[in-house]
Amino acid sequence: MSEASEEPTSPEEPDVRDPGEACVRVRLGMAGVQIAFAGRRAFFEEHVAPYVEAIYARAQGGAAPAAGSTQPQATNGEPSFQPSSPRKFQQFAVQIGANAATVEQRVMAFAFYLWNYERRDEFVGGEIASFFRTVHEAPPEDLPQLLQDLSEGKRFLEAGEADAAWRLTTKGVNYVKNRLLGATG
Repeated sequence: MSEASEEPTSPEEPDVRDPGEACVRVRLGMAGVQIAFAGRRAFFEEHVAPYVEAIYARAQGGAAPAAGSTQPQATNGEPSFQPSSPRKFQQFAVQIGANAATVEQRVMAFAFYLWNYERRDEFVGGEIASFFRTVHEAPPEDLPQLLQDLSEGKRFLEAGEADAAWRLTTKGVNYVKNRLLGATG
């Protein structure tokens, strides 16, 4: 895999973070079905992702979230995250899979998703909490302290420009790429 830019690309530059030729590895176990795939992202998106969506729909007892759905969903009256591309979000969640086993790792994965796919340089804790609701988990009660620890202790995050905002550091981006996504670049 070629070395990707550590900084977000501008709208004028081509998107080098998510090329269709990138290799992906996916291991999924859901509803009694095991899927393992390693190969080109474009092939995964075209041929494997529809099966993953069907398995997800069966496991949830209904239909998978519709691509392009913009209706906010609620969990216990609180909004969940609505990605600009539900399909990319689902593929990212599958790719991260069991690699993000701890709450800290899931927070980092969600922050990376906002930075990489939603092109957001900063985020607030409430957005991270909404990610947890989206994947049907309760947000951590100590989320503000957890974000502080990821900043001061591990240097994966740093304070953003806005009040109570955070942003990924280069170290945080590399952690997600190398440890959670298994990428080499």
